[in-house]
Amino acid sequence: MKIALLGSERTFHLAEYIGSLGDAVVCKDDKVSLDWLRENGIEFIVSYGYGYILKGDIIEAYNRRAVNLHISFLPWGRGRSPLFWDLMEGNPIGVTIHYIDEGIDTGDIIVQELVHLGNNLTFRECIARLRYSVEVMFYAYWGLIRTEQCFSHKQAGTGSYHKPEEIEAYKHLLTKG
Repeated sequence: MKIALLGSERTFHLAEYIGSLGDAVVCKDDKVSLDWLRENGIEFIVSYGYGYILKGDIIEAYNRRAVNLHISFLPWGRGRSPLFWDLMEGNPIGVTIHYIDEGIDTGDIIVQELVHLGNNLTFRECIARLRYSVEVMFYAYWGLIRTEQCFSHKQAGTGSYHKPEEIEAYKHLLTKG
């Protein structure tokens, strides 16, 4: 199978893992189109830290063959900077793998788990722990996901969503000063 792994350079070890199981992997961190996916023979999409929204034609063509690794316990923390908002709002902290649909982090949940962060970690260490957790979860479930043998369920409740620009008022809290 040929897999598109969409996201930043931090996804490369996931590409190595997927490749070790015999699949071909194409890594991409810029915007993709349905034409590009078809021209490259992509059969499945894995998104992790990808900065673009997949459009409806891609969602339709890759129904239940496009997943996102998200460092929040959905439905809380939809969108960008989920840990920041979850901490600010007192939401549950965790990680989720879900199918990609037309909304922003609103797809059916395949697997998720709460993550205990403790009290003595920096924000950066918390992010690292969440990334590690979602990656380990991906390793455990990828075989079922890629063969479409996993169960999923709708997200329950309204959760939370914040637009990227909402964090601007809090940027000073996230930089070394």
